[in-house]
Amino acid sequence: MADHIETPLAQQTQTPPPVQRGATPPPLPGAVSPQLWRQGNILLVPAGLALPDVCVKCASPAAGRRRTVKLLWHEQWIYLLILVAVIVYAVVATIMNKKTTLDIGYCARCQARRRTHLLIAWLIVLAGVGGVVAAIALEDGAYAAVGCVAIFAGLIWAIVATPILKPTRIDDWGNAWVKGVHQDFLSQVPEWRG
Repeated sequence: MADHIETPLAQQTQTPPPVQRGATPPPLPGAVSPQLWRQGNILLVPAGLALPDVCVKCASPAAGRRRTVKLLWHEQWIYLLILVAVIVYAVVATIMNKKTTLDIGYCARCQARRRTHLLIAWLIVLAGVGGVVAAIALEDGAYAAVGCVAIFAGLIWAIVATPILKPTRIDDWGNAWVKGVHQDFLSQVPEWRG
């Protein structure tokens, strides 16, 4: 008599084999919505659609970890208003902003990487503030210059390194065109031919 008890296939847990570099990526867990589309490296996400349980940044399983991402977008020409005055740009951008909220899969490893980048950015900004304070205390303009450069560098680091997804367009209904999605995730989504 065998001590082995057969279990239904659905209850058996198997770890998928590792993906070889250059190989076709495994299909995304869960059904990829027929409403998701891509245009090259840009993902088209309809308003209110939750993305699959896959990390958008590395295409690994998100293990149920979800993140709500709020995105703002406005036409590119509005940036020219910075040349007129920053306050004019801020007012016009606030009025013309289009908004959307995405429900995405986001794994723990990518979350930790983002936190590290945020920490680095804030440490650089704080070092810059320290340089400005030292410049005031020592009455030395060199510290102020270095401090201002550090503050600017920290802000640029935060702007470039920490966004999860970057909108390239948001329409009036909240549909979003975003970049920053991992290529293995995009390869599982059909190409938009329209």
